[in-house]
Amino acid sequence: CLIQNGRAEITHGRMIDGLPIRSTAMDIHTVGAGGSSIAWIDAGGFLRCGPHSAGANPGPACYGREGARPTITDANVVLGRLNQEYLLGGALRIAATKSWEAIGNQIAQPKKLGVHEAAAAMLAVSNTSIAQAIRFVSVERGLDPGKFMLVAFGGAGPLHAADVARELNMIVLVPPAPGVLCAMGVLTKDIQLDMSQTRLIRSMKSSVIDEICEIFAELERRGAQTFERNKISTAGLVVERSVDARYVGQNFELAVAVPPGAIAPTSLAAVVEGFHSVHKRLYSYDQPDKEVEFVTFRVKFVLPVPKPNLAPASGTDAAKPPSPRTSRQTYFEPTGAFVKCPVYERADLVAGMTLRGPAIIEQMDTTTIVPPDFDAIADHYGNLILQKNAVTLS
Repeated sequence: CLIQNGRAEITHGRMIDGLPIRSTAMDIHTVGAGGSSIAWIDAGGFLRCGPHSAGANPGPACYGREGARPTITDANVVLGRLNQEYLLGGALRIAATKSWEAIGNQIAQPKKLGVHEAAAAMLAVSNTSIAQAIRFVSVERGLDPGKFMLVAFGGAGPLHAADVARELNMIVLVPPAPGVLCAMGVLTKDIQLDMSQTRLIRSMKSSVIDEICEIFAELERRGAQTFERNKISTAGLVVERSVDARYVGQNFELAVAVPPGAIAPTSLAAVVEGFHSVHKRLYSYDQPDKEVEFVTFRVKFVLPVPKPNLAPASGTDAAKPPSPRTSRQTYFEPTGAFVKCPVYERADLVAGMTLRGPAIIEQMDTTTIVPPDFDAIADHYGNLILQKNAVTLS
């Protein structure tokens, strides 16, 4: 999901399992490349990862349950990127030998590869799928992903983020608790209500302003009734209006913000001009002399809720990194080989510390991989910033 100027992109229609869903939602592009995504060989002999998932039961082969198939998590175990004995801070014991067996029998032997080569190929396929998903929400919309920051969350995100960022020339942000970031979002998300009404109105129609005023007034009345029925106080309520517009004859629309306040000739002109600007940004051209048609009118009601305190940590920057807790042989794509890699506890890192890759940073809910050509910087908000360093790999 692309977030620009602090706002996530919104869509009013998407495809789920081949079915069109006409509903307002975050514009999230999904791809089957998570930790439980199953690796398999298709009829043409090509290696695939996902979209089928092992889920939590039976889960990855390293969970030790019967009938398990090789997953991305198993590839990370085989390549030493995940702890060889346990996950979740010791709460989940794993069977690393099961990962080797599953990848060896179902991927390596059919492809005539070594087990670690097969595991590396699995990660390469998975990372390519993730990078392509990022291009879908950026490059294909006229945006350079290198001008954005890649936020890595969930249990598997920080494992893959640096490799994906390398391909897209991005910097990575790993929040303090990646595994529960989604839950935190649910608890801190503003209450939001979306209302919409479809009516085709051309911008040059003589009664266009009166009709638009009527539509927005009705939508705002319906929204107020909804809050009242649910006994929700509307103190601090923010109302935002937008319209889906298109050039006459087009079969797709673009969302354009409607200025606050009464609809007047100046605000109508601003909407039309806004549509031309959005169209030019996305498609590299506009047609200012062509009439614009308004299709769907939307009102978003946002009721802010209390937010957590994200104040930066106090104190001076750390002088040097802590000593690693242990080390293990880990495979990294840039080197194409296993190297001795120090393993750190994230709780030991304080603001200002910089770890030069290769490094592994473990915590209860995830593992962060810092390849040899990356640095990890701990900032004052508890985040880890991963960015390429100046090391030249031989």
